[in-house]
Formats: sequence, structure tokens, C-alpha cells
Amino acid sequence: MLKKILFLLLLFIFLTQNFIFADEIDDEEIDLNTIETSANINEIPKINSKNVLVLERSTETVLFEKNGYTKTPMASTTKIMTATIAIENCKLTDEVEISSKAAHTGGSTLGITSNTKLSMRTLLYGLLMRSRK
Repeated sequence: MLKKILFLLLLFIFLTQNFIFADEIDDEEIDLNTIETSANINEIPKINSKNVLVLERSTETVLFEKNGYTKTPMASTTKIMTATIAIENCKLTDEVEISSKAAHTGGSTLGITSNTKLSMRTLLYGLLMRSRK
């Protein structure tokens, strides 16, 4: 059940991302003058996101940006990666003792105090279901 929830959250995050990474092309040269497209290259695309930065990685050329240099929090991406690493490296039944440092870390809070022992399953539910937004 937890893996299904994680999968759905990952799918949602990837479908609603505010940025795009273009993969490198395997040693294949493309003549940009021969690519057929219906897009008007002189028209600025309509994008609902607050921030966008499209970067050609091999030359580090910015192809398009909208508030692309504005710092924004990672939000759910960090939570999803934390959950993925925890699931890959722990059993859901593992007991975890909350350290003083973890209990006093800023951000969203579940009200957990130091020295509390919780299962990895409970911590993951708290991580994935609780949000500041």
C-alpha cells in the first residue's frame, strides 16, 4: 500500500514539475534547421508555472527562462527522495528513535519529541501526508 502511495506521489510530482531537464543525445548530431515543428519560434510559450528554466546541458545555454534565476524551495521533491531512500534501505517495521537534532529541525512538524520510538511506516506516513502547503 505504501509503495502504491509513493508511486502515485512520484507520478504526481513528475507530471507537475516546474522545470525541464533535456537529456544528452548519444553522440548524434542534429541539424536544428531540418527539424519540422508547428511551433512559432518567435512566440513566447504560455506557461502557467511561476518558474521555468530550460537549459541545454552540454553547452549550458539557457534556451528559455521565466523567473529561472529566482531561488525557490524544493518542496515535495525532497520529501519524495527521502521516502525513496528510506524505503530502499529500511524495513517498514524497523523502529527508529528520534534524535534531539531531528526533533528540533525546522520546517513542517509532526510534534514528535526526542527519544520517541516510531516505526519506519509511521514516519513515512507522516513525511508523505503532512505538508506546509
